[in-house]
Order: sequence, then C-alpha cells, then structure tokens
Amino acid sequence: MQQRRAMSTTQGVKLFAIRDWRVAPLVLLLTVLLTSCGGSSSQTSPPPPPPPPPTITLVTISSKVSGLRAGQQFHFPLVVEGTGSFNASVTWSVNGIPSGDPVNGTISASGTYTAPAMLPPTNPVTVTATSVEDATKSGSANLSIFTIANRETTANVTDSVYSN
Repeated sequence: MQQRRAMSTTQGVKLFAIRDWRVAPLVLLLTVLLTSCGGSSSQTSPPPPPPPPPTITLVTISSKVSGLRAGQQFHFPLVVEGTGSFNASVTWSVNGIPSGDPVNGTISASGTYTAPAMLPPTNPVTVTATSVEDATKSGSANLSIFTIANRETTANVTDSVYSN
C-alpha cells in the first residue's frame, strides 16, 4: 500500500496531511505526548506559602524611679516586640495578683500603677506585664513604696549653768 502525503503551508507553518489510516493514530499519539510534556501556558504556578505565625520576642517595662510615695501614681513604659502580625496586648499584675489590690497597689490596663495608702507587706512590689499572645513572655520591674513620717515632737529648752 502506498502512503501519500500532501504538504501545504498556512502562514509559514508546514502542515502534513496523512492519508494512511495506519500512521494516523501514531501521529495523533505523538502530537498529544509532545504538547502535554512541554508545559502549556494554561498551567499556573503554585500559590506562595502562608506567612509564618506571629511570634512575641520581647516584653519589657522600665522604671527610671526606684521608689514611690504611698498613694502616688507612676506610669510604666511598655515595649512589646515580635514578628508577623502579633498582638501587643498585655495583662498587668502586682506581686502576682492580676491588676493588683489595695494592699499591694493597683495597676490599670494602660500600665499606671497606684501605690497603696499604707506600706505593703512585701516591699518592694513587683509589677509585671505578661503577653496575652504568649504567656511565657513577660517583663517586670521592682518599685519600693515609702512614707514620709510627720510626727509632732516637742522639745523643752531650759537654761542651765554648768559649773566645774
């Protein structure tokens, strides 16, 4: 049996017409294999990996004062550092008591400490800020509470003569 091929051109591309029915399935199979292994333009690249989870790296509070008079207030500067979109919120405690109490002093959600009216049983007090996102990260500062004693005193002054 004779095999006929006719060649024509369409816009500079050579086209072959295969008229032998025995060769046509082989050509079709080769065409499918060659076009599928070359990577078509319809394939998309995989999506980028998700960002890493947020991480707290540091919680610090600082105090340039070491003592505070009973009844006075002091605002603790707070620094929270981390990676990603971390939550910088903290909880405050005084001597391990959340938000403090009247005996040890209280601390607001914004970090303002109010010393107790009387000297606390544990002096200095320890003020701690603990990360809401990672409770293993915290910062602490010690603050001594003092009072000024104003006691009324009297003195007797007398004239005396010393003799030798």
